[in-house]
Amino acid sequence: MKKIIFYFCGLFILSGCQTYQYSSDPFIVGMRWFDRGNLELAKQYWEPLAQKNDCDGQNGMALVLYRENLSKPDKAKTKESLSYFQKSAAQGHFKSISALGDLNYCENETKKMCNTYGFKPNKTEALKDYILAGKLATSDHEKKYNQGMIDKVEKTLSPEQVYSAKSAADKWTPTPAQCTPRKII
Repeated sequence: MKKIIFYFCGLFILSGCQTYQYSSDPFIVGMRWFDRGNLELAKQYWEPLAQKNDCDGQNGMALVLYRENLSKPDKAKTKESLSYFQKSAAQGHFKSISALGDLNYCENETKKMCNTYGFKPNKTEALKDYILAGKLATSDHEKKYNQGMIDKVEKTLSPEQVYSAKSAADKWTPTPAQCTPRKII
């Protein structure tokens, strides 16, 4: 009996390890390189995915180009990075939608990002983005972040602007189709 319990415990532990460190999914492999700071290798894995409309690949490419742009500003990379964020967000990738919310909010910790992308504050649009991202988020942490931003932004808007943002979020539909971001532990 002890051997059976030991065997199943081992299988349980090993199955959990495959979610990130031992996956052969190109997005996960790219993520490992991104986490290690090797943007070129991350790009080699994510760019083909992004070109196939994979929303995680598009979000990854947006992040790689943004990071590259921080060290060596380039308007073409800025435009391409924003395009990837927008494509991924259009498919319902909550992290990309939240990033666009940060760009539209353009205050405090997001100010540097706004300056990089040339965004001007649009808090009504930011509220719409945070509402959408909150609805689509999969983890409690992401839901909490977006709810905190919703609460923060709503305080700065008129009731009409809040209504407009909520209506736009309710009417939103993914284009070309809803994506399913990978769930990564």
